[in-house]
Amino acid sequence: MAKIDLFIKKIPDDGLLVCGEKGEYWTDIARFSSNKPLLMPPAYDIEGLSSAVKKIESEYYKGLFFAWGISRLLQERSVLTGLMNCLDDGGSFFAVEAMESGATPGGQRHLRYLKHIYNCDFLPKNRLAQVLKSAGLSQIRFQEFYPQNDSWNDKTTDDCRRHIEKMLAVSDNPARKKLLQDIQREGLEFSPFILIYAFKRGAKTLGVDSPKSRKIDLEARQNARKKLVQNGASVLNDAELISLALDCELELSHRILQQYGGKSLLKENDLGELASLLGIDDDRAVNLIAMLETGRRFFEPKLNKMPEIHSPQEAFEYLADMKLLKREHLRGLYLDVRGKIIWDEVIAIGNASRALVTPREILAPAIEQGATGLIIAHNHLSEIARPSQDDIELTIQIENAANLMKISLWDHLIITGDEYYSFNAAGKIKTKWKIE
Repeated sequence: MAKIDLFIKKIPDDGLLVCGEKGEYWTDIARFSSNKPLLMPPAYDIEGLSSAVKKIESEYYKGLFFAWGISRLLQERSVLTGLMNCLDDGGSFFAVEAMESGATPGGQRHLRYLKHIYNCDFLPKNRLAQVLKSAGLSQIRFQEFYPQNDSWNDKTTDDCRRHIEKMLAVSDNPARKKLLQDIQREGLEFSPFILIYAFKRGAKTLGVDSPKSRKIDLEARQNARKKLVQNGASVLNDAELISLALDCELELSHRILQQYGGKSLLKENDLGELASLLGIDDDRAVNLIAMLETGRRFFEPKLNKMPEIHSPQEAFEYLADMKLLKREHLRGLYLDVRGKIIWDEVIAIGNASRALVTPREILAPAIEQGATGLIIAHNHLSEIARPSQDDIELTIQIENAANLMKISLWDHLIITGDEYYSFNAAGKIKTKWKIE
């Protein structure tokens, strides 16, 4: 999975405060990935931020996201303090910042543009870590990203370039107009940047962890324990099982399921990634991975009991757990000649409909498991069960590649709520629902 996708996965689904410019790529990423975040002025607009912070100083958020300008903000400690006071203890901190080291000559033009906007130089990682730590953050992580080398598609490049050109065109600053001329004449390469992720220190004391909420949560867990003792584990939902296994709040177990989804949890064995994504300590991450490994060992031998799929409706019913996911998941069902599922795998999480997954990644499990048939499915967060152009193109690529490998693509389902779209039923896939 691309570094940017891993970063986006960490963004809270709600309670997010975004400091960014409307229409800018990273601001749009945060708005798309989260449920109605509160949009503030960008981090380099200190005056605007200062005014906005005064209006929300009694509000609390689960996450702060800074779409550029954190170096400028860190010079204004009073504004930074005000923003940090709005972040719940234990909340997530995100920032995207330019990085001067490793910039190509074309990327230097991008850096000059950003410096004009920020009216400051960019802080190196060691200095950023020092200041962020003093601001009350812990578990600070940096991920360097080089657009020329890493996963940075043409559409992203075009979106960013248009935004930059728009900003330069409306400016009265001669230096910025000169930059616009340079970009129009010589093109634009993007400078390297850093993805920053951290947590606010302290045990959570607000939101779901307020005294009243803690009491409610404790009562809910006690009820879950009582149900298990009296009626067995089968009566508990997934969140209750995770909460009891980890001895954690139900809010955390719900967050685990929302971030990963039930099936994809069985794949996770990266301690650092799990702790970073969920904002939990290493001990709890170890417990979760041990629980997942136990489930994996019990789950895999039972694959011979998997059902047969004979129609798009049956596939939809089997994949019903995808309805409530808060991230896009791309999932593959790998079948034998009778339509029996011999392998069920979550192929990718996040941006599945943007065609960031290659046919090779989708077909590899089919080869490994000896499958002759394949059903792929992904969920639409828009609640519109209609394929995008990316969905159509990806389906064509997979079908062509599968045919070369003597594997039949039976269907591609788009799932949203209680509705689904079947490429096969719509006549857009050659293979028919016929069991040999």
